Amino acid sequence: MLPQKKKGYWDMGLDFVGTLRRFKDDLKRLEIQKRYYEEVKNMPPPPHVRVNLAYTSILLIQLANGARISEAVEATYKFLEDGFREQEVRVRRKNRDEYRLIIIPREVKRSYLGALIDWEFRRVLQNIRVFTGAHYGFNTHSLRYAFINYAGTEKGLPPQLIARITRLSRLDMLSEREPSNRDLEKRAEEALRELAG
Repeated sequence: MLPQKKKGYWDMGLDFVGTLRRFKDDLKRLEIQKRYYEEVKNMPPPPHVRVNLAYTSILLIQLANGARISEAVEATYKFLEDGFREQEVRVRRKNRDEYRLIIIPREVKRSYLGALIDWEFRRVLQNIRVFTGAHYGFNTHSLRYAFINYAGTEKGLPPQLIARITRLSRLDMLSEREPSNRDLEKRAEEALRELAG
C-alpha cells in the first residue's frame, strides 16, 4: 500500500530505512539490467533503464542527505563532472547565498548518470518529480522529511543539528543563537557523513 499524504502537508510519512533499502535494491536491479544489455546483448541499455538508474541515484542522494530535490540534482551534476563524493551545493529557498554539504552514497556510480549528460538542470528537475510520483507513488519532498524524522527520532539528533545539516529554514533561528556556530557546523557535517555513509 502506498503512503498517504495528509491534506495540506508535503510529508507522506515515508519510512527512511525502508525507502533507503528500496532505492538501493532498485539500483542493484537496474545495474543488472544495464550489464545484461552491455555484456550479453552487446548493445547500449534502452533509454528507460539509463534514465531510471540516473533518477533513482538522485533520489537516493536526496534521501541520504535530507536535501531538496534541486540540491540533490546539483550535487549529482557536480559528481558527474568531478567524481568527488562530497559536494558543496547552493541552498535553495534562501534569499542569501548559502551552501551545504551533500554526500554522494557509495551505491551511486558515475556510470549510472550518463543519461543526464545532455539534459538541462530544469528538465531533470521537472522530469524527476513526475518520475517519482509515477514510479514510487510519493513526492520528492517527502524524502527530505523522511531524513529529518529519522535523524530526530531514530538517531536522536537535536533540532539545531538537523536544521544545520538540512538548512531547514524554520529551525535556523535556533542554530544562530548557539554560542559556537562553528562547532555546530562541524558536528552537523560529521553527523551527515555518518547518516549518508
